[in-house]
Amino acid sequence: FRFDELIAASYANPNAKVHFTPSSKGYDFKWEWDGKVHELHIEREKLVFPDLILERLFEAAIEMAKK
Repeated sequence: FRFDELIAASYANPNAKVHFTPSSKGYDFKWEWDGKVHELHIEREKLVFPDLILERLFEAAIEMAKK
């Protein structure tokens, strides 16, 4: 099983266009929907475990639901 960050991020907001950019500092996610934008950066040290990535994506989903 391979963990796919982009697919996981798309579940956080199925109505959004998702941008995913990996970098030396970590992962950057950006969701755009209905004129709204939400951005998330996950630090490199948290990328070791998919559970930590999912936790941050879940938190982002909650924040987007509040918008």
